[in-house]
Amino acid sequence: MASLFNGSKQLGLANGPGFGWRDLTVLKLGVSHQYSKDLVLRAGIRKGDQPVPSGETFFNILAPGVVQNHPSLGATWATDSGGEWSGFYSRAFGQSVTGAKDGLNNS
Repeated sequence: MASLFNGSKQLGLANGPGFGWRDLTVLKLGVSHQYSKDLVLRAGIRKGDQPVPSGETFFNILAPGVVQNHPSLGATWATDSGGEWSGFYSRAFGQSVTGAKDGLNNS
């Protein structure tokens, strides 16, 4: 990767400075249960690798996408009038990525 300030590559070009996110594999598992005729309960979990390499932390302060794992809960309640109320809760576990001491990728 090129340094942001050396001018050798424009932002977003191959091997140029930028977010530097890697492709990754994500495992998602979810379940849905019809608890009653009016209530559906849902739960799920997402587990993935770290998309932000340690040499690419400078720009990633703008888009902190370092979350790797999170569970989710949700429900839908059907009203007698034919409407629905849905809601969910998701909790991302804390994760950090430590970059170069000067904050730039100088490789």
